[in-house]
Amino acid sequence: MPEKNEHILTAIRFLLKPILRLCIRHSVKLQELVEMVKVMLVQVAKEELLRDGQSTSASKISVMTGVHRKDITRLEGSGEPYQRPINPIAKIVAQWQCHPSFTTKAGKPRVLNCEGKFSEFAKLVASVNGLDVSSYSILYELERAGYIEKRGKKVKLLARDIVHSEDINAGLQVLVHDSDDLISAVEENLFTETEHKNLHLRTEFDRIPLTKLNEAKRWLLEEGSAFHKRVRSYLSTLDLDTSLALSKNMDQPTGRISLGTFSMSENQTSHGELIQ
Repeated sequence: MPEKNEHILTAIRFLLKPILRLCIRHSVKLQELVEMVKVMLVQVAKEELLRDGQSTSASKISVMTGVHRKDITRLEGSGEPYQRPINPIAKIVAQWQCHPSFTTKAGKPRVLNCEGKFSEFAKLVASVNGLDVSSYSILYELERAGYIEKRGKKVKLLARDIVHSEDINAGLQVLVHDSDDLISAVEENLFTETEHKNLHLRTEFDRIPLTKLNEAKRWLLEEGSAFHKRVRSYLSTLDLDTSLALSKNMDQPTGRISLGTFSMSENQTSHGELIQ
């Protein structure tokens, strides 16, 4: 086996550990996992074949994945392939936070009038290019998700950069997207020659007193939120949907940039072992 494959298999083994820990904690059994692996192998193989302009025959997929052809035929009718959902909310919030038309002189999101088809909020929604959706639908979703506070005919954007525990589905979607993007970023850094590498940094200190953990977590949340606001402000000037200057040529090829950050903390003994 080539040395590169050995390294990849070792990495996959350790990548599986947190996934399997999640499974055990939430009673997901081996049989369910095996079926899910087959489903996703078939789906990913199809995506790779289509990307290369190839036909997606059961024979090719079987050779690529090791999944039996009978299983492939059975699994093909098990559901639609996963698609990364389009998220207009993120771009609308970024526009509200960054665009001069919707911010104060101090750079804070303005309180907007939201009554009527020609309200300030409706103009905000319309300012995101290619978004064919009712401003009232967006208003409802923002309020439901806790992004805004509505008082009469006015609406205020709240600081909400964190997925709260009551929104389980949203939190798990972020986990899926972050994991997918992180693996892609590392794979490109290691195996593809590019002019600029993807950002991939890690900072860790393992002797923080327990009395200081909450202070550190609070500082990281505040600093991380401020950093992401600067990133959104910059990227919004480059995105065809939010940049008026660039949107004059909507047919030009585009790409995607994703920046994910996270922090975690755990209680340890003086020997580095987890406290049970």
